[in-house]
Amino acid sequence: MIHTLTQGWQWLDDLAAATASKRKRRADLTTMLLACQHFGDPQRFYECWHVAGSKGKGSVSMMLAQIAATTGKRVGVFLSPHVVDRRERAMSPTGFFADTLYVQACQQLYAEREFLLDLPNKTGRGLGWFELMTLWGMLVFRQAQVELAVFEVGLGGRLDATNVIPASLSVISLIEREHTQILGSDIEAIAWEKAGIIKRNTPVVLGRQRWLRLESICRQKAQEQQAPFFQVAGQVDCKLGALEADGMEISLSSQYFFRPLQTRLRLLGPAQAENAALAALGARVAWPELTATQIESGLSQAFLPGRFEIVTYSHSPPVIIVFDGAHTQASIERAVMTWQQLYPRGGHLIFACDIKQKLPQMLACLRQVFTQVILTQPGPDKSINLSVLAGLCDQQGLVPQVIPDWRQASEISLSRSRLSGLPILVIGSFYLVGAIKEHLGLVTE
Repeated sequence: MIHTLTQGWQWLDDLAAATASKRKRRADLTTMLLACQHFGDPQRFYECWHVAGSKGKGSVSMMLAQIAATTGKRVGVFLSPHVVDRRERAMSPTGFFADTLYVQACQQLYAEREFLLDLPNKTGRGLGWFELMTLWGMLVFRQAQVELAVFEVGLGGRLDATNVIPASLSVISLIEREHTQILGSDIEAIAWEKAGIIKRNTPVVLGRQRWLRLESICRQKAQEQQAPFFQVAGQVDCKLGALEADGMEISLSSQYFFRPLQTRLRLLGPAQAENAALAALGARVAWPELTATQIESGLSQAFLPGRFEIVTYSHSPPVIIVFDGAHTQASIERAVMTWQQLYPRGGHLIFACDIKQKLPQMLACLRQVFTQVILTQPGPDKSINLSVLAGLCDQQGLVPQVIPDWRQASEISLSRSRLSGLPILVIGSFYLVGAIKEHLGLVTE
């Protein structure tokens, strides 16, 4: 029997491992739909908003949840990945639910373990780890009696475990080339997968895209589904004001707003201003009765760890550490742009990233502000080839120091920062961000 969260996490991990050999590549959502049905379709006990995209979908999800919470409704938000604590995956916009709710959701799954273990015999595949966590999150929200749940897609959209929800709003943020081994080798195929969350007669709101052909793909899918189509490009004017370490002023204007919105974001950088524009438009489309003041308030309260998160590490002397899980070329570029505005004198860099990414371009971008880098493993659960990574750094003129242990890497950087008075940037992987935050005791309570 499960009595604690630790026991619940371990059992879920063991269950996913037990069915791993019986899992084939997902061709549809049959297994997830059957599992939801067995547990009474928990996703149908509350209104759902759905958010897909390559970059910014987590921030947009939290912004939407915060805006909705200003109405006084009970709101949940399902996010991935978590940075330090799994409870980050199913929480309220203001923090974690009571631990009893998380434990009860684990207990409900455990009570039906025979059904879950037998799923491969019923549908040809068992639930994967993310699918189990998605089902768990749905049960948490039902236990918490939320009135609205905002679900961030894990990967893609069309075949993602979250795509069983009866969404009343679909939102798609910036689309980039990613996960090509699963989503397809070209950006058009990836956009088609993301657009798979668009539901019949359900409004869809599209964020600003780099290529018009991606807008066309999403618009075509919306037309096929007879879904009202809205987009930030051409419909929301976004202006940035002052950017400081503790916030960023923005102004949003649109025919869909009662008046221009003026607010101060806790989430920093030009990309977050675009995310705010997308969230504001999405919220107004879904709930037209929302006031400008409610949207402004919700946007100003939205925060997520590991998104250009600035922390003052209070040891003598204090050190500024910026944590950013950016792991694509575009997100690295945006992080560097924000860094240059806030810390023009430079700093110290800790980096780890999957070798499959566009590393030369990412490293060339980092070389604009850093001359040296500490390369390390991204925590205990992932491993990368540091020799290959070091070679790529050399090619870009970025002097590498390989320190495999992320704990040692962080301590060495702290020592250097105390001597130089310059901040530290930890970037390239949410796993790395979480591992170093945990090591330094910078965990969410």
